[in-house]
Amino acid sequence: MRNVLKISLLATAVLLASGVPAKTMTMPTDQQITATVQQQIDNDPAFAADPIHVTTDHGVVTLSGIVDSRYESHIAKKLACRVIGVKSVDADLGVVNN
Repeated sequence: MRNVLKISLLATAVLLASGVPAKTMTMPTDQQITATVQQQIDNDPAFAADPIHVTTDHGVVTLSGIVDSRYESHIAKKLACRVIGVKSVDADLGVVNN
């Protein structure tokens, strides 16, 4: 029993010394996901002229608006998929030029 306690204390000491935070990371809220995805899209120069609206429901992101090409639609979806907490992305984007 003492060996188990010693091992547990040693493991805890190693984790603390390595800088691993004691508190585990929580999943972001839908509002936080929406804000992060919107910021990613707004900061991408490809979408400067094409405003994209972002909503999130239980980690499912919906992108809506109009883009110039299928490539831009693909890029918007890819940007959203990279955000922590996103489970899936529905790209409801109209394409002006195929």
